[in-house]
Amino acid sequence: MLTYFNVICNVKEKFLRFIQEQKLCDTEPRILAAVSGGVDSVVLAQLLHAQGWLSGIAHVNYGKRGAESDADAVFVAELAASFQVAFHVKKTSSADVQAFDGDGFQEKARNFRYTYFNDLCLAFGYTHIATGHQLDDNLETLFHRLFRGAGIHGLRGIPVKNNNIIRPLLFASREEIVAFAKAQAWSWREDASNQELTFQRNKIRHQLMPLLKSWNPNVYQGLSETFNHLRDTELIFDEAIETSKKEAVRLENNRTHIRIASVLASVAPATLLYECIRPYGFNTTQAQQLVHGLTETGAAVFHAEKFVLSKERDELVIAPKDDDEISECVFERDAQLDFLRWEFTETDTSLIEPHPHVAFLDAEKLQWPLTIRSWKIGDRMRPFGMQGTKKISDILTDLKVARLSRQKLPVLLSGEDIVWMPGFRIAHEYAVSTNTKQQIKFTFKPEVYG
Repeated sequence: MLTYFNVICNVKEKFLRFIQEQKLCDTEPRILAAVSGGVDSVVLAQLLHAQGWLSGIAHVNYGKRGAESDADAVFVAELAASFQVAFHVKKTSSADVQAFDGDGFQEKARNFRYTYFNDLCLAFGYTHIATGHQLDDNLETLFHRLFRGAGIHGLRGIPVKNNNIIRPLLFASREEIVAFAKAQAWSWREDASNQELTFQRNKIRHQLMPLLKSWNPNVYQGLSETFNHLRDTELIFDEAIETSKKEAVRLENNRTHIRIASVLASVAPATLLYECIRPYGFNTTQAQQLVHGLTETGAAVFHAEKFVLSKERDELVIAPKDDDEISECVFERDAQLDFLRWEFTETDTSLIEPHPHVAFLDAEKLQWPLTIRSWKIGDRMRPFGMQGTKKISDILTDLKVARLSRQKLPVLLSGEDIVWMPGFRIAHEYAVSTNTKQQIKFTFKPEVYG
C-alpha cells in the first residue's frame, strides 16, 4: 500500500527523471497544459507550475454535460488564476457539436482540441503542449487498438513525445496520481461519463483492467516493458518498409506509382501495400482488397478523402482528386471498385424493400464496359415510368437537390445511355421487367465515391 509520504516523493522524483530521460523539453520551456479539470490534468498542471515551466492552460468545453461542462471550465479558469498564468478556453459551437456526433466522436473531438492547442502555440509562443495521459491510458489504448485489429504502429501505445506534444505523466499509474493528489489535498473535477460502460474504453478501464490486475499485480511493469519492445520493433519495421518502398514506389508528375511486381514479391504484400498507400488516407481493408485483385486482369479503383487509386497495367497509381475535373471510370464486369458493387441475381425484386443506392437492371441490355462518372450539363435520361427523356439538371431541380450537392453526383452509363442515377432514378429501358431473363444488382456506396 502506498503511503502519502512515499507517493509525494516518488511521483515528484519520477516526474523530473522521466522528463530528463525522455528529453521532453529544454531548460526554459513555455508549456501550455491541456487541462480538462480531471485529476490527471490537474496534477500535470501542479507539477509543471512547481518547476516554473507552466506558461498557460487551455481548456475545451464541448458542452456535452450541460451545466457540469460549464462548471469544469470555471474550475480550470480558477486553477489558472491561482497559478497566475494565461487561461484559454474554447467552447464548441452547435455546428461543432453536430459534426462530432455519431461514430468517431472521440477522434473528432481530439482532432478539434489539438488543432486549437496548436493555434494557441502559434499565437502566443508556447513551445510545448503537455497533456495528462498516464500509464493506464496507455494500457487502455493498447487494448482498444488490439480489439480493432491494429498493426505495429497502433500497438506502440501513446507516444511520449510527438512533435511539440509531450506527455510527462506516462510513467505513473492512475492509482499513483490519485494518491498523490489526495496527499497534496488538491481538488479536481469528476466526469460522470467516464463511468458509463457504453464506451469500449470505459469497459476496458472498469472491467478488463481490474481483472488483469487480479491475475497479475505486476501487469503495469510487464506491459510497460512490452511497449518498449514494440517501440524498438517499430523502428526496425519502419526501416525495412522504407527499403522496400524504394524498390516499389516512384513519384512522377504529382502521382505516386507502385510496382505491382514489387508488392507481390514481398514476404507480406498486404502490409507493404498498406504502408505505401497509408499516407494518402487509404485503409487496411482497401489494401487487402487490392492485394487479392493484383493478379487479376480487371480494373480497380479505390477512393480516399483526397486521393484516388487506380490499377493501370503493372502499376497502381495514386493521384490527387481534382474537384474541378469530371471523374470518370470505365470498367469491365470483372473489375473491382470500392464504391460500386454488382452481382448477377435471380432475386424477385418485388419482394425487396426499395433502396436509393441499390438498382436491379436488365443484364442482357447492358453493354460492357460500363462507365460511371459525374453528371454534366446536357445529360439526359428516361426515368422509369416516363414516356420521354429529361435533363438530369431538371430531375435534380424537381427533387429539390441543393446546387452545392449536385456537383459530383454520379451517373452509370451503358454506351451513351445513362442507365442509373444512384440515389435518384433508374432508366426506364434498363429496368427489370417481366421479360427480363437475367438481372444484375448494383450497390453504390456514396460515402466512398469521390
